Amino acid sequence: MVDDITPVTGWEAGKGLLPNYHPIYHDFRGLVFLESDDPSKLPLNTSKNGLNTESIIYNKVLKLMVRTARPVVNYLSKKYDEQKKKTDSIEEIMRIRNERVGKISLEALPNISRNFVAPVKKKKTTTNISYQKSIEMVNKVKRHMGVNTNTQVGSLSFDYYVKLKEIK
Repeated sequence: MVDDITPVTGWEAGKGLLPNYHPIYHDFRGLVFLESDDPSKLPLNTSKNGLNTESIIYNKVLKLMVRTARPVVNYLSKKYDEQKKKTDSIEEIMRIRNERVGKISLEALPNISRNFVAPVKKKKTTTNISYQKSIEMVNKVKRHMGVNTNTQVGSLSFDYYVKLKEIK
């Protein structure tokens, strides 16, 4: 049962379970593995393609799933509420500001284009180089070069190589 956000997996508000599923919970993944020496004890329906929600074992597992998921769901709900308050606050500030400023026609702003033009993305001219070396040896090289950071070691060693090999 992949991506099951139905009441069968606990997503049902008002029943002492989890709230109804909402996209704010999309980062949450809960996995349950059931194993038994006697497969007839597993809470499967008769066609073996779903859960028997009447089973005592299913109900025990459901309670455990809800109890385990609850702290994560609470955290995500709180995070959403905080983000919503910030958004609501920004929207309210913008509404008040717009009321104060009033509506401005585009004719009153001659330097504003009526057509959207996407900004031109500048071509990247630099890149990072990364490699792993022992801390002891890097510290020796820093002292020898008279520098303090790994970035300086990398940059100076690269420049040294370019100069040594006369790369233009």
